[in-house]
Amino acid sequence: MADDLTAALLHYSMTPELALPRAMSAQLMAIGPAGYVSPVWADWTVLPGLSIYYDALYTGDLTYAASQFDSLLKNHTYTWLQGANGLISAPWLSALVDTSGGSNDGYKKTPTSAVVNAWAYAGMRAFAQLGRWLGRISDAEGLEASAAALKVGFTSLLFN
Repeated sequence: MADDLTAALLHYSMTPELALPRAMSAQLMAIGPAGYVSPVWADWTVLPGLSIYYDALYTGDLTYAASQFDSLLKNHTYTWLQGANGLISAPWLSALVDTSGGSNDGYKKTPTSAVVNAWAYAGMRAFAQLGRWLGRISDAEGLEASAAALKVGFTSLLFN
């Protein structure tokens, strides 16, 4: 999924042909939060939303985004797991961090992961912007409020 998103971003910068990145985006939606990607991998759940955000950003065409917005909103990254401190936290969440062979650079797996929260913040901000582009102002404002709370919690508790 991450490779598809990266390839799509490269494609947008190289050619006006949209068939390949749109097919990749459709694949991300099909296998995204409601599909086989485990909800444990919270950092991956933002990829379908980012894919559609970047499609709208680089093409200026909101048609595909409009057709997928409600599905994205329904499955968006764990906003329901935000605690009073604004952070997303659950004992079963984890991030796809390469920690094999003792190369984890001090990464500590906890229920409140910096990786998960950073990805969630990026996804909320992009998805809120997409909502504004589509005229879904109340949805955008809700996502912006969640992102703002997450940012405050992140900087106060996770920034060292």
